[in-house]
Amino acid sequence: LAVELAPHNVTVNCICPGATDTPMSRIGFTAEQFKKREEVPPLMDGLTHKFEIVGLVRYLLSESTKFVTGQTFFLRTPK
Repeated sequence: LAVELAPHNVTVNCICPGATDTPMSRIGFTAEQFKKREEVPPLMDGLTHKFEIVGLVRYLLSESTKFVTGQTFFLRTPK
């Protein structure tokens, strides 16, 4: 998709936040259960917070990243 849209000056990136701390994620699952459900276990204890995702989105929307395209960003809690 990034290759197809590049001629139109459109960047395409993917954010993969993994287990995220949301009201829905707090119902029925503990942080430990979330970690066990992930395909690749997190590197750190805890869940990704929505503000961490928003921070990356803001960065990708900035002029500083006008040439960043076709990338996948994994937001994982490091251990």
